[in-house]
Amino acid sequence: MNQFLENPYVMAVVKISIIMAILFSNFEHQSITTLANSSVFKILLLISIVFVSNYDVQLALLLALLYVSVHFKLSGKGLIEPFVSLKSFVKSDDNLVLIEPLHQIYPGCLNITLNDIISSFNGNTHELNKAVQVSYQDILSQIQTRSEQEKFMKLAYAVGLPHNVQLNDKNAPLIATLLVYAGFHLTPTCKFS
Repeated sequence: MNQFLENPYVMAVVKISIIMAILFSNFEHQSITTLANSSVFKILLLISIVFVSNYDVQLALLLALLYVSVHFKLSGKGLIEPFVSLKSFVKSDDNLVLIEPLHQIYPGCLNITLNDIISSFNGNTHELNKAVQVSYQDILSQIQTRSEQEKFMKLAYAVGLPHNVQLNDKNAPLIATLLVYAGFHLTPTCKFS
């Protein structure tokens, strides 16, 4: 086995073959999919990575990449995670990028401004901030499922909850959505039906 691993020509062919397998592997045949999904195959591949790492680190890294690419291709995720469900990319004031899913905004609150929200609180921004915080805690305590909690937390984090609520026109639709779900009626269109 050592002669095989020490031969540079054989190792070059093996490494190029592994690179080609990573790039062009196709799992349309049921027998290949069954083999790659089996625990025995995965254990043998991991053992071979550990064994080969004693002799050739490059080959071990290529085998590890092969293992990861097979795993991702079989799971249907691909090697790069797509963000096709996100509708907009909003730049924040401090040069950080906020990725905001617009489908979480309540439809009647899409065009609301910060002045509309403040006027529904009689111009009192302190009461508005307090209402946002209380609404956040109330809604979070009522949500039962983990997936719904995650959806709600995305909305809350986009606004700056739980600690740094940013009151501006960019966040106004998100803040209004949070308040509407808590039972507030802000404008004739931005209210829970």
